[in-house]
Amino acid sequence: MTKSILFFGDVGNPWTRSYARLEALKKKLPNATITARNWNSESRIGRFFLKVYFKLQLPILAPIYLLWGTRLSGRHLIWVDNFPLFPPLFISLLKIVHPTLKIIFVSEDNFLLSHNHIHLHRCSLPYYDFIFTTKDYVMKRMVKHVGIHQISDSFDERLIATKKQDKHSYCYDVSFIGTFEDDRYKQLTRLSAYGIDVHIFGNGWPQSVPQNMYIHKPVYGKDFKTTACNSRINLLFLRHQNFDQVTSRSYEIPSFSVFFLAERSLKHQQLYDNEELLFHNSDALLERVQYWLARSDHQRELLSKSLYTSIAVPENSIGHQVAHILQHSGISS
Repeated sequence: MTKSILFFGDVGNPWTRSYARLEALKKKLPNATITARNWNSESRIGRFFLKVYFKLQLPILAPIYLLWGTRLSGRHLIWVDNFPLFPPLFISLLKIVHPTLKIIFVSEDNFLLSHNHIHLHRCSLPYYDFIFTTKDYVMKRMVKHVGIHQISDSFDERLIATKKQDKHSYCYDVSFIGTFEDDRYKQLTRLSAYGIDVHIFGNGWPQSVPQNMYIHKPVYGKDFKTTACNSRINLLFLRHQNFDQVTSRSYEIPSFSVFFLAERSLKHQQLYDNEELLFHNSDALLERVQYWLARSDHQRELLSKSLYTSIAVPENSIGHQVAHILQHSGISS
């Protein structure tokens, strides 16, 4: 029997991780009927409804309008990707009307924290058949939830380096790709104060910055990869607000076969197995950056190639992540 899946995700941009999971899902289930709906609407009306939903934090305002015109009979699975789409009463009604339908929730965010809309998530979590999370924080606090499973962070195999070309010139000495956080800004300001050019690509950064610091617009997908490849040193910060020990960037950046320095954590120590790549404060970061900028491009490229070989393996890909989700959801390929 042909599988029929309804996928709700942030799929307006083909380079989101949600879109990457959708593409992997299609590859894993080539004979399935997969219908995708974009919850991150690009229309003014859609964005208005989302803004009101997040502002008022009322589950009753959940955008169930995304189901309008969508056939639910005969569906095997509804995949809700990283977004509190349905209020609990609606999920209960769906299961009464369609008793064989499975509804799963997949998220790489720490959805148990207030800034990630826990109030909207909390009421619906008991009603999903399965929940998939990358976060240790979530697993520890939902250990009694029988339907929760942990999935690994991963890289998007659509962007993986296919071959490593020797580089003879770079555009940037030091780059960071990501959003503003006060601690990140302080550490990067310290680098710029020592005459190191720091290029930042992301949202929320101050417009007035110190000498040697340059702010650029955010980059995604192929532009993200190109920027990383054009940088002698890429910086990988963790988000303390989310209690992160590792993130998808921890896998994505090495999969480009580029050089990087990462904030120290137990999981980063286990993943990279090289203390010379890790920093824990601004002093250590400055020391590491100065040390590696003084090394030749060839030395950095040899190390980045070694890390690429060990990290950019199929088991760390989004495709493997999706296969794990399907297996535990009882959906065979």
